[in-house]
Amino acid sequence: MADFGISEALSIAQAAGSLFKAGGSYQSANNYQAAGAAARVAADFKAAQLRQNAGQAIAASQRKSIEDKNQAALLASKMIAAAGASGGTGPQVNKLVADIFAKGSYNRSMDLYNGEETARQMRLNADVAEYQGYVDELGMNSRASASRTAGTGDLFTGGLTLLQNYGRGGPSGGGIAAGAGISGAINWDLAD
Repeated sequence: MADFGISEALSIAQAAGSLFKAGGSYQSANNYQAAGAAARVAADFKAAQLRQNAGQAIAASQRKSIEDKNQAALLASKMIAAAGASGGTGPQVNKLVADIFAKGSYNRSMDLYNGEETARQMRLNADVAEYQGYVDELGMNSRASASRTAGTGDLFTGGLTLLQNYGRGGPSGGGIAAGAGISGAINWDLAD
């Protein structure tokens, strides 16, 4: 009966190391995939928040526009009342009132434009966030695939180590099986 020696133990340890390394590679792949999915979810959340903020920007600009209209009307009313109380009327008062309404209209238009522009930028940032989430997920899935490929290579390396040492004319005397006192060991010689 052959002795179970250091070379057999080292061969088994080398194969086991390859198996553990493969397991680590597969676990890393799962972690990469989970990180990619989490990045996508975070980006989608950010995009949804930006779109909601865009709607709020438009609403705020509309409210500001209404406020500017009311301010212009109030100022014009005060102007007319003051002019009437002092006895002033005529084309000059009408021109001043018209100027107040024109400035109010301009301010309203600027409020609405600024709100729309802010909302447009937020929607654009939302699109960028979604795309970045997609790219991050794609990159992590690529890393996961590479890690799984490396893990598969490690499995083959471990199997090849065992095959080289215990198949195709490996250590004499039946190797591990004979060293452990097992009879009728499997014939690893693939040439049969």
